[in-house]
Amino acid sequence: MSWGIAVTRSLPRCGVVETLTISVDVRERRSGLPARPAELGLDVETVTLAVGDYAIGDRVIERKTITDLHRSLAHGLLWSQVGALRRDRRRAYLLVEGRDLDAGPLPVRAVRGALLKVVDNGVSLLRTTSPLDSAVWMDVLARQEGARRRGRPEARRLRQRRLVVSPVGVVASIPGIGLETATLLIATFGSIRAVAAASEDELQTVSGIGPEKAKALHLALAPEAVVDPDRPSVSPAQAGETLR
Repeated sequence: MSWGIAVTRSLPRCGVVETLTISVDVRERRSGLPARPAELGLDVETVTLAVGDYAIGDRVIERKTITDLHRSLAHGLLWSQVGALRRDRRRAYLLVEGRDLDAGPLPVRAVRGALLKVVDNGVSLLRTTSPLDSAVWMDVLARQEGARRRGRPEARRLRQRRLVVSPVGVVASIPGIGLETATLLIATFGSIRAVAAASEDELQTVSGIGPEKAKALHLALAPEAVVDPDRPSVSPAQAGETLR
């Protein structure tokens, strides 16, 4: 069991105060970083921390100074820590703090290769220049976590990325209709609506379309399934409804 320090931020929501906690492992006290959040208006309290050096909601962070990074790599300790981060169900980060990544005994390419391997293992990399810079990153992560929990529109927009629906892509997604045939259909009729409005005989004038495929096109491109050409951009949920 390790004791830690927690940094809390009060987040108003219609008069209700929501508290986010940045949990800091006790071994980080000597780094000077736990004192930095106070400069950003954050409070501190003691908690128990199990994985990583910091935890912010659903995010867990392992912090390394450049010296720590070189030492951990030289002794093989980093990979056990990365393994613990991977087993944890929260979003994992490795925060590397310091201006000169090569201020240590390991070869230049070895350090960079190790960091790439960390990223390949599903752990995001954060590079900071100083303890204060690291504290600012913690503050930003806390704000984003707070926005996510409150379900702000801007947070939802980050999760719901916009799609540009390609007419060819929509037609090509119909079983039995490949990309080449879909391209010919759109080139011949001009739009998804026109393809949907065409008779089965008209559809069969396009190379690669026989009676069965013509019928499949009519079934798939029912009026309610056609994408409005004046609205080429839809959300993922809307796209799913359109293609059902």
